[in-house]
Amino acid sequence: MAPGLDPDPAASKHEASPQARLIDWTGERCVPWAPDHQVVYEHLHRYHLAAPFCVGKRVLDLASGEGYGSAILGAVASEVVGVDIDNASVEHASLTYGTDHVRFIEGSILDLNLFTDHSFAVVVCFEAVEHVDDHDLLMQAVIGALRPDGLFVISTPDRATYTDLHQQSNPFHVHELDREEFRHLLSRHFQHVTVLTQEVAAGSVMQGLDGGHEGELIRVSGTDDWNTQFNGTPPYLVAFASDAPLPPIPSVSTLIDTALLLVRRSPELTQLEDSVAHLASDLGDRGAEIARLQNETVEREAEAARLLQTVAERESALALLQEQASRQDAQIDRLERTVAERESALALLQEQASRQDAQIDRLEGSVRTLADRAAADAAADAAADAARAAADAARAATDAARAAADAAAFAQLNWEVDFIKASRGWRALEIMRRPYRQMRRLGRALRHPAPFRRRSP
Repeated sequence: MAPGLDPDPAASKHEASPQARLIDWTGERCVPWAPDHQVVYEHLHRYHLAAPFCVGKRVLDLASGEGYGSAILGAVASEVVGVDIDNASVEHASLTYGTDHVRFIEGSILDLNLFTDHSFAVVVCFEAVEHVDDHDLLMQAVIGALRPDGLFVISTPDRATYTDLHQQSNPFHVHELDREEFRHLLSRHFQHVTVLTQEVAAGSVMQGLDGGHEGELIRVSGTDDWNTQFNGTPPYLVAFASDAPLPPIPSVSTLIDTALLLVRRSPELTQLEDSVAHLASDLGDRGAEIARLQNETVEREAEAARLLQTVAERESALALLQEQASRQDAQIDRLERTVAERESALALLQEQASRQDAQIDRLEGSVRTLADRAAADAAADAAADAARAAADAARAATDAARAAADAAAFAQLNWEVDFIKASRGWRALEIMRRPYRQMRRLGRALRHPAPFRRRSP
Protein backbone atom coordinates (compact mmCIF):
# COMPACT_ATOMS: atom_id res chain seq x y z
CA MET A 1 0.00 0.00 0.00
CA ALA A 2 1.29 3.48 -0.83
CA PRO A 3 2.31 5.41 2.27
CA GLY A 4 -0.07 8.11 3.43
CA LEU A 5 -3.08 6.85 1.44
CA ASP A 6 -6.23 6.35 3.49
CA PRO A 7 -8.04 3.13 2.56
CA ASP A 8 -11.17 4.05 4.49
CA PRO A 9 -13.82 5.57 2.26
CA ALA A 10 -15.64 6.93 5.25
CA ALA A 11 -12.60 9.02 6.12
CA SER A 12 -12.36 10.55 2.65
CA LYS A 13 -13.30 14.18 2.54
CA HIS A 14 -14.76 13.58 -0.92
CA GLU A 15 -17.31 10.91 -0.01
CA ALA A 16 -20.83 12.03 -0.90
CA SER A 17 -23.23 12.64 1.97
CA PRO A 18 -26.49 10.66 1.76
CA GLN A 19 -28.49 13.73 0.72
CA ALA A 20 -26.00 14.46 -2.12
CA ARG A 21 -26.02 10.97 -3.64
CA LEU A 22 -27.43 10.73 -7.16
CA ILE A 23 -26.94 6.94 -7.43
CA ASP A 24 -27.67 3.96 -5.19
CA TRP A 25 -25.92 0.67 -4.41
CA THR A 26 -27.28 -1.87 -6.91
CA GLY A 27 -24.40 -4.37 -7.11
CA GLU A 28 -23.36 -3.23 -10.60
CA ARG A 29 -21.04 -0.41 -9.47
CA CYS A 30 -19.20 -0.24 -6.17
CA VAL A 31 -20.07 2.73 -3.94
CA PRO A 32 -18.17 3.62 -0.74
CA TRP A 33 -21.32 3.29 1.36
CA ALA A 34 -22.16 -0.23 0.11
CA PRO A 35 -23.18 -2.59 2.93
CA ASP A 36 -20.96 -5.33 1.41
CA HIS A 37 -17.67 -4.32 3.04
CA GLN A 38 -15.70 -6.99 1.20
CA VAL A 39 -16.50 -5.32 -2.13
CA VAL A 40 -15.42 -1.93 -0.77
CA TYR A 41 -12.08 -3.34 0.48
CA GLU A 42 -11.43 -5.03 -2.88
CA HIS A 43 -12.01 -1.86 -4.94
CA LEU A 44 -10.13 0.45 -2.59
CA HIS A 45 -7.12 -1.88 -2.59
CA ARG A 46 -6.89 -1.88 -6.43
CA TYR A 47 -6.88 1.92 -6.69
CA HIS A 48 -4.36 2.30 -3.86
CA LEU A 49 -2.16 -0.34 -5.49
CA ALA A 50 -2.20 1.67 -8.75
CA ALA A 51 -1.76 5.11 -7.13
CA PRO A 52 2.09 5.00 -6.72
CA PHE A 53 2.42 4.37 -10.49
CA CYS A 54 0.28 7.48 -11.25
CA VAL A 55 2.31 10.12 -9.38
CA GLY A 56 2.58 13.26 -11.55
CA LYS A 57 1.09 11.52 -14.60
CA ARG A 58 -1.97 11.85 -16.83
CA VAL A 59 -4.37 8.99 -15.98
CA LEU A 60 -7.46 7.52 -17.68
CA ASP A 61 -9.94 5.65 -15.43
CA LEU A 62 -12.19 3.45 -17.59
CA ALA A 63 -15.55 2.56 -16.02
CA SER A 64 -14.97 5.10 -13.24
CA GLY A 65 -18.42 4.51 -11.71
CA GLU A 66 -19.15 6.48 -8.54
CA GLY A 67 -15.83 8.35 -8.90
CA TYR A 68 -14.15 7.53 -5.58
CA GLY A 69 -11.27 5.69 -7.38
CA SER A 70 -10.54 8.62 -9.70
CA ALA A 71 -10.41 10.84 -6.61
CA ILE A 72 -7.81 8.49 -5.01
CA LEU A 73 -5.67 8.63 -8.14
CA GLY A 74 -6.26 12.40 -8.44
CA ALA A 75 -4.53 12.91 -5.09
CA VAL A 76 -1.16 12.09 -6.75
CA ALA A 77 -1.72 12.36 -10.53
CA SER A 78 -1.37 15.54 -12.58
CA GLU A 79 -4.71 14.84 -14.31
CA VAL A 80 -7.38 12.15 -14.11
CA VAL A 81 -10.17 11.59 -16.64
CA GLY A 82 -12.95 9.22 -15.58
CA VAL A 83 -15.17 7.61 -18.23
CA ASP A 84 -18.49 5.85 -17.56
CA ILE A 85 -21.44 4.94 -19.73
CA ASP A 86 -24.02 5.84 -17.04
CA ASN A 87 -25.06 9.50 -17.10
CA ALA A 88 -26.24 9.55 -13.45
CA SER A 89 -22.90 8.15 -12.28
CA VAL A 90 -20.96 10.75 -14.29
CA GLU A 91 -23.11 13.57 -12.90
CA HIS A 92 -22.74 12.23 -9.34
CA ALA A 93 -18.95 11.84 -9.68
CA SER A 94 -18.56 15.33 -11.18
CA LEU A 95 -20.54 16.93 -8.35
CA THR A 96 -18.81 14.89 -5.63
CA TYR A 97 -15.18 14.59 -6.78
CA GLY A 98 -14.74 16.94 -9.73
CA THR A 99 -11.82 19.41 -9.49
CA ASP A 100 -9.67 21.38 -11.89
CA HIS A 101 -7.60 18.24 -12.61
CA VAL A 102 -10.16 15.46 -11.96
CA ARG A 103 -13.03 15.36 -14.44
CA PHE A 104 -15.60 12.86 -15.64
CA ILE A 105 -17.15 12.30 -19.05
CA GLU A 106 -19.92 10.05 -20.34
CA GLY A 107 -18.87 7.41 -22.87
CA SER A 108 -18.35 3.73 -23.66
CA ILE A 109 -15.10 1.99 -22.81
CA LEU A 110 -15.38 0.26 -26.22
CA ASP A 111 -15.46 3.54 -28.16
CA LEU A 112 -12.28 3.54 -30.28
CA ASN A 113 -12.82 7.20 -31.16
CA LEU A 114 -13.04 8.41 -27.57
CA PHE A 115 -9.25 8.79 -27.18
CA THR A 116 -6.87 8.22 -30.08
CA ASP A 117 -3.95 10.50 -29.28
CA HIS A 118 -1.94 8.08 -27.06
CA SER A 119 -1.77 10.84 -24.44
CA PHE A 120 -2.28 8.93 -21.17
CA ALA A 121 0.67 7.59 -19.20
CA VAL A 122 -1.51 5.22 -17.15
CA VAL A 123 -4.88 3.59 -17.95
CA VAL A 124 -6.75 1.71 -15.24
CA CYS A 125 -9.79 -0.48 -15.80
CA PHE A 126 -11.02 -2.27 -12.69
CA GLU A 127 -13.85 -4.82 -12.72
CA ALA A 128 -15.14 -3.78 -16.16
CA VAL A 129 -13.78 -6.21 -18.76
CA GLU A 130 -16.26 -8.91 -17.60
CA HIS A 131 -19.14 -6.44 -18.28
CA VAL A 132 -18.46 -6.43 -22.06
CA ASP A 133 -18.29 -9.26 -24.58
CA ASP A 134 -15.68 -7.97 -27.04
CA HIS A 135 -12.47 -7.95 -24.97
CA ASP A 136 -10.14 -7.38 -27.90
CA LEU A 137 -12.07 -4.23 -28.83
CA LEU A 138 -11.54 -2.98 -25.27
CA MET A 139 -7.80 -3.64 -25.62
CA GLN A 140 -7.72 -1.63 -28.87
CA ALA A 141 -9.46 1.29 -27.14
CA VAL A 142 -6.89 1.15 -24.31
CA ILE A 143 -3.94 1.07 -26.76
CA GLY A 144 -5.40 4.08 -28.61
CA ALA A 145 -5.41 6.13 -25.41
CA LEU A 146 -2.14 4.82 -23.88
CA ARG A 147 1.30 6.20 -24.60
CA PRO A 148 3.67 3.67 -26.23
CA ASP A 149 5.54 3.35 -22.95
CA GLY A 150 2.40 3.67 -20.86
CA LEU A 151 1.17 1.32 -18.12
CA PHE A 152 -2.17 -0.51 -18.17
CA VAL A 153 -3.59 -1.78 -14.83
CA ILE A 154 -6.66 -4.04 -15.01
CA SER A 155 -8.61 -6.39 -12.72
CA THR A 156 -11.33 -8.99 -13.20
CA PRO A 157 -12.90 -11.88 -11.28
CA ASP A 158 -11.34 -15.32 -11.86
CA ARG A 159 -14.25 -17.31 -13.29
CA ALA A 160 -12.87 -20.59 -11.96
CA THR A 161 -13.08 -19.33 -8.37
CA TYR A 162 -15.57 -16.46 -8.40
CA THR A 163 -18.28 -18.33 -10.34
CA ASP A 164 -17.47 -22.01 -10.68
CA LEU A 165 -15.99 -22.75 -7.25
CA HIS A 166 -18.30 -20.57 -5.20
CA GLN A 167 -21.36 -21.36 -7.31
CA GLN A 168 -22.42 -17.73 -7.66
CA SER A 169 -23.62 -15.82 -10.68
CA ASN A 170 -23.39 -12.06 -11.15
CA PRO A 171 -26.25 -10.83 -13.42
CA PHE A 172 -24.17 -7.83 -14.54
CA HIS A 173 -21.29 -9.97 -15.90
CA VAL A 174 -21.41 -10.66 -19.66
CA HIS A 175 -18.11 -12.50 -20.38
CA GLU A 176 -15.93 -13.67 -17.50
CA LEU A 177 -12.34 -14.96 -17.84
CA ASP A 178 -10.31 -17.48 -15.92
CA ARG A 179 -6.64 -16.97 -15.03
CA GLU A 180 -5.16 -18.34 -18.28
CA GLU A 181 -7.67 -16.60 -20.54
CA PHE A 182 -6.98 -13.32 -18.78
CA ARG A 183 -3.21 -13.66 -19.17
CA HIS A 184 -3.58 -14.74 -22.80
CA LEU A 185 -5.79 -11.70 -23.61
CA LEU A 186 -3.23 -9.26 -22.22
CA SER A 187 -0.26 -11.05 -23.79
CA ARG A 188 -1.81 -10.75 -27.26
CA HIS A 189 -1.77 -6.93 -26.99
CA PHE A 190 1.15 -6.11 -24.67
CA GLN A 191 4.76 -7.34 -24.56
CA HIS A 192 5.06 -7.37 -20.76
CA VAL A 193 2.40 -8.71 -18.40
CA THR A 194 2.39 -9.42 -14.65
CA VAL A 195 -0.64 -10.94 -12.92
CA LEU A 196 -1.50 -10.82 -9.20
CA THR A 197 -4.34 -12.46 -7.31
CA GLN A 198 -6.57 -10.70 -4.79
CA GLU A 199 -8.62 -11.88 -1.87
CA VAL A 200 -10.14 -10.05 1.06
CA ALA A 201 -9.10 -11.44 4.44
CA ALA A 202 -9.71 -10.64 8.07
CA GLY A 203 -6.70 -11.66 10.13
CA SER A 204 -3.20 -10.58 11.06
CA VAL A 205 -0.09 -9.35 9.20
CA MET A 206 3.53 -10.04 10.25
CA GLN A 207 6.44 -8.29 8.57
CA GLY A 208 10.12 -9.14 9.11
CA LEU A 209 12.48 -6.38 10.16
CA ASP A 210 15.68 -8.36 9.55
CA GLY A 211 14.85 -9.97 6.22
CA GLY A 212 13.86 -13.59 5.62
CA HIS A 213 12.44 -15.84 2.92
CA GLU A 214 9.41 -14.93 0.85
CA GLY A 215 6.24 -14.51 2.79
CA GLU A 216 3.75 -17.28 3.20
CA LEU A 217 -0.05 -17.18 3.03
CA ILE A 218 -1.77 -19.01 5.86
CA ARG A 219 -5.50 -19.63 5.58
CA VAL A 220 -7.67 -20.54 8.52
CA SER A 221 -11.06 -22.08 7.79
CA GLY A 222 -13.78 -23.64 9.85
CA THR A 223 -15.71 -22.35 12.80
CA ASP A 224 -14.37 -23.87 15.98
CA ASP A 225 -11.31 -25.94 15.03
CA TRP A 226 -9.46 -23.27 12.98
CA ASN A 227 -7.97 -25.72 10.53
CA THR A 228 -4.82 -24.40 8.81
CA GLN A 229 -4.39 -24.49 5.03
CA PHE A 230 -1.41 -23.36 3.00
CA ASN A 231 -3.04 -23.18 -0.37
CA GLY A 232 -6.03 -21.49 -1.92
CA THR A 233 -7.40 -19.82 -5.01
CA PRO A 234 -8.17 -16.08 -4.61
CA PRO A 235 -11.26 -14.99 -6.58
CA TYR A 236 -9.79 -11.87 -8.26
CA LEU A 237 -6.99 -11.18 -10.72
CA VAL A 238 -5.04 -7.93 -11.05
CA ALA A 239 -2.60 -7.40 -13.91
CA PHE A 240 0.01 -4.85 -15.00
CA ALA A 241 0.67 -4.70 -18.75
CA SER A 242 2.83 -2.53 -21.01
CA ASP A 243 4.85 -2.59 -24.19
CA ALA A 244 7.71 -1.09 -22.19
CA PRO A 245 9.48 -2.98 -19.41
CA LEU A 246 7.31 -2.99 -16.32
CA PRO A 247 8.32 -0.99 -13.25
CA PRO A 248 8.95 -2.99 -10.07
CA ILE A 249 5.63 -4.61 -9.10
CA PRO A 250 5.23 -5.70 -5.46
CA SER A 251 4.89 -9.41 -5.03
CA VAL A 252 2.58 -8.81 -2.08
CA SER A 253 0.29 -5.81 -1.48
CA THR A 254 -1.60 -5.50 1.77
CA LEU A 255 -4.46 -3.12 2.53
CA ILE A 256 -4.86 -2.71 6.29
CA ASP A 257 -7.91 -1.16 7.90
CA THR A 258 -6.04 -0.25 11.09
CA ALA A 259 -9.14 1.17 12.78
CA LEU A 260 -11.30 -1.77 11.61
CA LEU A 261 -13.82 0.79 10.46
CA LEU A 262 -15.43 -1.37 7.80
CA VAL A 263 -15.13 -4.63 9.78
CA ARG A 264 -17.04 -3.08 12.65
CA ARG A 265 -19.74 -1.79 10.39
CA SER A 266 -22.52 -4.35 10.30
CA PRO A 267 -25.30 -3.94 7.72
CA GLU A 268 -27.63 -2.92 10.52
CA LEU A 269 -25.16 -0.32 11.75
CA THR A 270 -24.63 0.91 8.21
CA GLN A 271 -28.35 1.28 7.79
CA LEU A 272 -28.53 3.07 11.12
CA GLU A 273 -25.68 5.37 10.10
CA ASP A 274 -27.41 6.05 6.81
CA SER A 275 -30.61 6.68 8.71
CA VAL A 276 -28.77 9.02 11.08
CA ALA A 277 -27.22 10.79 8.12
CA HIS A 278 -30.62 11.11 6.50
CA LEU A 279 -32.10 12.30 9.78
CA ALA A 280 -29.25 14.80 10.19
CA SER A 281 -29.90 16.00 6.68
CA ASP A 282 -33.61 16.17 7.38
CA LEU A 283 -32.83 17.92 10.65
CA GLY A 284 -30.67 20.44 8.80
CA ASP A 285 -33.40 20.92 6.25
CA ARG A 286 -35.96 21.21 8.99
CA GLY A 287 -33.70 23.62 10.89
CA ALA A 288 -33.54 25.75 7.78
CA GLU A 289 -37.28 25.34 7.40
CA ILE A 290 -37.76 26.27 11.06
CA ALA A 291 -35.57 29.33 10.59
CA ARG A 292 -37.57 30.22 7.52
CA LEU A 293 -40.81 29.63 9.38
CA GLN A 294 -39.52 31.71 12.31
CA ASN A 295 -38.70 34.51 9.92
CA GLU A 296 -42.11 34.11 8.39
CA THR A 297 -43.58 34.09 11.90
CA VAL A 298 -41.82 37.36 12.75
CA GLU A 299 -42.98 38.84 9.47
CA ARG A 300 -46.49 37.53 10.03
CA GLU A 301 -46.51 38.82 13.61
CA ALA A 302 -45.49 42.23 12.31
CA GLU A 303 -48.16 41.90 9.67
CA ALA A 304 -50.61 40.77 12.36
CA ALA A 305 -49.70 43.79 14.51
CA ARG A 306 -50.22 46.01 11.51
CA LEU A 307 -53.50 44.30 10.78
CA LEU A 308 -54.55 44.64 14.44
CA GLN A 309 -53.72 48.33 14.27
CA THR A 310 -55.72 48.55 11.07
CA VAL A 311 -58.56 46.60 12.70
CA ALA A 312 -58.48 48.94 15.73
CA GLU A 313 -58.56 51.97 13.45
CA ARG A 314 -61.35 50.45 11.44
CA GLU A 315 -63.24 49.48 14.60
CA SER A 316 -62.91 53.08 15.80
CA ALA A 317 -64.11 54.31 12.44
CA LEU A 318 -66.85 51.70 12.56
CA ALA A 319 -67.94 52.88 16.03
CA LEU A 320 -68.05 56.45 14.72
CA LEU A 321 -70.01 55.30 11.70
CA GLN A 322 -72.34 53.31 13.96
CA GLU A 323 -72.88 56.43 16.11
CA GLN A 324 -73.57 58.45 12.99
CA ALA A 325 -75.82 55.66 11.78
CA SER A 326 -77.67 55.73 15.15
CA ARG A 327 -78.20 59.47 14.81
CA GLN A 328 -79.27 59.01 11.23
CA ASP A 329 -81.61 56.19 12.32
CA ALA A 330 -83.13 58.51 14.95
CA GLN A 331 -83.48 61.24 12.33
CA ILE A 332 -84.97 58.70 9.94
CA ASP A 333 -87.44 57.66 12.68
CA ARG A 334 -88.40 61.31 13.17
CA LEU A 335 -88.72 61.77 9.44
CA GLU A 336 -90.77 58.59 9.18
CA ARG A 337 -93.07 59.84 11.96
CA THR A 338 -93.29 63.21 10.23
CA VAL A 339 -94.01 61.47 6.95
CA ALA A 340 -96.64 59.31 8.69
CA GLU A 341 -98.24 62.40 10.24
CA ARG A 342 -98.14 64.20 6.95
CA GLU A 343 -99.50 61.18 5.17
CA SER A 344 -102.31 61.05 7.76
CA ALA A 345 -102.93 64.79 7.27
CA LEU A 346 -102.75 64.26 3.53
CA ALA A 347 -105.28 61.45 3.81
CA LEU A 348 -107.55 63.78 5.84
CA LEU A 349 -107.01 66.54 3.31
CA GLN A 350 -107.70 64.09 0.53
CA GLU A 351 -110.89 63.05 2.33
CA GLN A 352 -111.84 66.70 2.78
CA ALA A 353 -110.90 67.34 -0.83
CA SER A 354 -113.09 64.40 -1.83
CA ARG A 355 -116.00 65.89 0.13
CA GLN A 356 -115.23 69.31 -1.31
CA ASP A 357 -115.03 67.82 -4.77
CA ALA A 358 -118.41 66.24 -4.18
CA GLN A 359 -119.75 69.55 -2.89
CA ILE A 360 -118.14 71.34 -5.83
CA ASP A 361 -119.76 68.81 -8.11
CA ARG A 362 -123.11 69.56 -6.45
CA LEU A 363 -122.46 73.30 -6.61
CA GLU A 364 -121.37 73.02 -10.20
CA GLY A 365 -124.65 71.17 -10.86
CA SER A 366 -126.53 73.90 -9.07
CA VAL A 367 -124.53 76.53 -10.94
CA ARG A 368 -125.30 74.81 -14.20
CA THR A 369 -128.93 74.64 -13.19
CA LEU A 370 -128.89 78.31 -12.16
CA ALA A 371 -126.99 79.18 -15.30
CA ASP A 372 -129.59 77.36 -17.31
CA ARG A 373 -132.28 79.14 -15.36
CA ALA A 374 -130.46 82.44 -15.67
CA ALA A 375 -130.14 81.86 -19.39
CA ALA A 376 -133.84 81.06 -19.56
CA ASP A 377 -134.64 84.09 -17.41
CA ALA A 378 -132.38 86.24 -19.55
CA ALA A 379 -134.13 84.97 -22.65
CA ALA A 380 -137.51 85.55 -21.01
CA ASP A 381 -136.46 89.00 -19.86
CA ALA A 382 -135.19 89.78 -23.33
CA ALA A 383 -138.47 88.60 -24.82
CA ALA A 384 -140.42 90.51 -22.17
CA ASP A 385 -138.30 93.61 -22.79
CA ALA A 386 -138.86 93.21 -26.50
CA ALA A 387 -142.59 92.81 -25.91
CA ARG A 388 -142.64 95.76 -23.60
CA ALA A 389 -140.64 97.78 -26.07
CA ALA A 390 -143.12 96.86 -28.81
CA ALA A 391 -146.05 97.71 -26.54
CA ASP A 392 -144.40 100.94 -25.56
CA ALA A 393 -143.79 101.71 -29.20
CA ALA A 394 -147.41 100.91 -29.99
CA ARG A 395 -148.61 103.03 -27.09
CA ALA A 396 -146.28 105.79 -28.13
CA ALA A 397 -147.67 105.64 -31.64
CA THR A 398 -151.16 105.58 -30.31
CA ASP A 399 -150.38 108.39 -27.94
CA ALA A 400 -148.83 110.34 -30.77
CA ALA A 401 -151.87 109.74 -32.94
CA ARG A 402 -154.11 110.66 -30.13
CA ALA A 403 -151.97 113.62 -29.30
CA ALA A 404 -152.11 114.69 -32.91
CA ALA A 405 -155.84 114.16 -32.99
CA ASP A 406 -156.19 115.89 -29.69
CA ALA A 407 -153.99 118.69 -30.91
CA ALA A 408 -156.00 118.96 -34.05
CA ALA A 409 -159.24 118.77 -32.13
CA PHE A 410 -157.85 121.10 -29.56
CA ALA A 411 -156.80 123.51 -32.19
CA GLN A 412 -160.22 123.28 -33.82
CA LEU A 413 -161.79 123.61 -30.51
CA ASN A 414 -159.57 126.48 -29.61
CA TRP A 415 -160.54 128.18 -32.86
CA GLU A 416 -164.11 127.54 -32.18
CA VAL A 417 -163.68 128.58 -28.64
CA ASP A 418 -161.85 131.63 -29.65
CA PHE A 419 -164.58 132.30 -32.17
CA ILE A 420 -167.25 131.71 -29.63
CA LYS A 421 -165.35 133.64 -27.08
CA ALA A 422 -165.33 136.37 -29.37
CA SER A 423 -169.05 136.35 -29.13
CA ARG A 424 -170.82 138.01 -26.22
CA GLY A 425 -172.72 135.08 -25.20
CA TRP A 426 -169.55 132.96 -24.61
CA ARG A 427 -168.70 134.37 -21.37
CA ALA A 428 -171.99 133.41 -19.91
CA LEU A 429 -171.75 130.03 -21.52
CA GLU A 430 -168.19 129.62 -20.30
CA ILE A 431 -169.22 129.99 -16.85
CA MET A 432 -171.86 127.41 -17.39
CA ARG A 433 -169.49 124.93 -19.16
CA ARG A 434 -166.53 124.86 -16.73
CA PRO A 435 -167.93 122.14 -14.62
CA TYR A 436 -168.62 120.12 -17.73
CA ARG A 437 -165.03 120.36 -19.01
CA GLN A 438 -163.60 119.40 -15.75
CA MET A 439 -165.74 116.31 -15.70
CA ARG A 440 -164.70 115.53 -19.26
CA ARG A 441 -160.97 115.69 -18.52
CA LEU A 442 -161.46 113.57 -15.49
CA GLY A 443 -163.25 110.93 -17.54
CA ARG A 444 -160.56 110.97 -20.18
CA ALA A 445 -157.87 110.51 -17.59
CA LEU A 446 -159.71 107.58 -16.20
CA ARG A 447 -160.07 106.02 -19.63
CA HIS A 448 -156.40 106.47 -20.65
CA PRO A 449 -154.08 106.23 -17.66
CA ALA A 450 -150.34 107.03 -18.17
CA PRO A 451 -148.16 103.89 -19.24
CA PHE A 452 -146.02 101.93 -16.52
CA ARG A 453 -142.27 102.14 -17.14
CA ARG A 454 -140.05 99.30 -15.65
CA ARG A 455 -137.03 100.68 -13.97
CA SER A 456 -133.65 99.46 -15.10
CA PRO A 457 -131.66 97.60 -12.43
